[in-house]
Amino acid sequence: MRKSLTLYEILALYIGLPEGNKSYTNAFWLNNLAWPPNLFAVCACILNETGDYVKLVSPNTTITNLYENGLNGQKLETLSNEWKKSISKREKLIGLIWEVESSIDDFVLDESSMPNSIRTIIPSVFNTLNLEKSLEQLSDDQGFVAKILFLLSLADETCAGFGVDSSDDHQGNDEYQFLLTLVDLMLHRNERQSIATFCTNRMSVLPKSLTTTVGISLQSLSHHLGFISGEVKAYWNDIKIDSINPNHSEKTYLNILIIPYPFEVHSNQFSQKVDAPHKPVGAKYFVYHPKPDVDYLIGITKGLVKKAMSSAHDVDLIVFPEATFTQTLFKDYLQGMNDFFDQLNLKQKPVFIAGVIDSVDELSCPKNSTFEEFDERNCSVLVPPHRYENEYILNNSSLMGTGYEQVKHHRWQLDHDQISTYDIGAELGSLPGEIYWEGISIENRRILFTQWEDWFSVCTLICEDLARQEPVSSAIRSIGPNLIVALLFDGPQKRFRWPGRHATTFSEEPGSSVLTVTALGMSQRSIPKKPHFILDRNTSRTVALWRDKFKGEKELVLGEGHHGIVLELTSVSVEQISADCRTDNGMALFLTYHNHFSIPSDIEIDKSENAEKGKCV
Repeated sequence: MRKSLTLYEILALYIGLPEGNKSYTNAFWLNNLAWPPNLFAVCACILNETGDYVKLVSPNTTITNLYENGLNGQKLETLSNEWKKSISKREKLIGLIWEVESSIDDFVLDESSMPNSIRTIIPSVFNTLNLEKSLEQLSDDQGFVAKILFLLSLADETCAGFGVDSSDDHQGNDEYQFLLTLVDLMLHRNERQSIATFCTNRMSVLPKSLTTTVGISLQSLSHHLGFISGEVKAYWNDIKIDSINPNHSEKTYLNILIIPYPFEVHSNQFSQKVDAPHKPVGAKYFVYHPKPDVDYLIGITKGLVKKAMSSAHDVDLIVFPEATFTQTLFKDYLQGMNDFFDQLNLKQKPVFIAGVIDSVDELSCPKNSTFEEFDERNCSVLVPPHRYENEYILNNSSLMGTGYEQVKHHRWQLDHDQISTYDIGAELGSLPGEIYWEGISIENRRILFTQWEDWFSVCTLICEDLARQEPVSSAIRSIGPNLIVALLFDGPQKRFRWPGRHATTFSEEPGSSVLTVTALGMSQRSIPKKPHFILDRNTSRTVALWRDKFKGEKELVLGEGHHGIVLELTSVSVEQISADCRTDNGMALFLTYHNHFSIPSDIEIDKSENAEKGKCV
């Protein structure tokens, strides 16, 4: 039995090579690597398997000379600019992709778009001799390793701004606008999963926001592209915000309205799930039943938005905790809020991020023996204005069609201490040693990254997924989203508790800012049954925690009689240096804390009638 796979076998596994001898020809590699994200993907696959990226921080003379001298006297930056121009010169041929039996692949996979200096080095790396060698043999070949490292850096540099910068930033630069068009077409072709043309079963390449600058890993090598491999499917979405504000594109601040609803959680909203065919040894299942009062919540939100605006704070983003809504009620809420926003004639409508309990449907998760026992899933949904102001989308689409949906990956486990802490023993049982698992569907792992115009990227996590970071942590570190929003159904968001500890890992690497949000009702139920515990009113009203790389942690406390917190953020641009000593020219953006304040809704709502109906307030 052989001890090592060959280069051909590794690349066949990662990117899917054609059968036969076609992939051994120079023409195959020159054409397929003519698109920079493809070259990045292939080099990243090799480095991911060999670990030879570590040689950049203790380079031999072969690596040093190649980076210092470049190819044929042309240094990396010159080559990357030449490559961009070469691709852009083919713009007049773009109409070919709409011809019968033609595609975007046929357009970008053409060796004529690759500069001569790059074209000459490709056959020296991807040839029959090397393809038949084992990775161990190639790892010992200093020339091969140096070329792979250099080509990865070159591909990354050529893709600066891919998927991130807005074409509005490049008015008059037709060359760059054309490249952005190609990237958008490629994302559409790959269902938002990759900007490379290779199959996405084993790997994908997506735009990147932040570079890991602590330690040394594959993520440390690139500024503009992220390599994702393994079981996690990653998606890159983008949203455009329509605004009548003439200075909209120059915004450097973000106002987040946090609504920690429900303000009360009743113990009878928890119950045992007795009909699950799956009976884990020594454990049971439970379910939580959201009971939002949509009319009450619409009224509260209206008052909070007006209150924020009265203090000269436009609301850019509204965040609700985990499991706030059911799908139907969430759509009703969005419809009501859109009508209100239309009446206000806002300069721009806010984005929503909310926790929603959704029904498993045939399209996203076909019913079978695996999922019949769990007919609900726990989701976070990011909904931009163009989705919720479209009545057809609200009335005729699934939750995934309504917004960008992230499904919870790990079930909540309740043990005896937690059941006692939240005082739900009468509903679930409270014998020492008893364990209850959240009765939700667990689906194939995926992570969604959303680019907010040309400004920053954001992803969401749901409660346990912040603590149990595998398997998505590698994807998050590869992309480096500027903002992570974690929706929780948890106790107080104190810095010493588990959300604060786990948020620290992402704020340090890759440098993402992290916001955790829980429901006031759940936080107030959190009363540990310990002899030395002293109930602190402020502690139970600490419903959110912010952490960023520069300002550290800020606990956000909801004032008595208040319904929301406005969190003001500002953006700071910082230079980052990759492991190959390239600069991003100060383009790395960090969202940092500026201020926060708690506010009441300025609309009085009579909640007694709603409470009598068993709805949450």
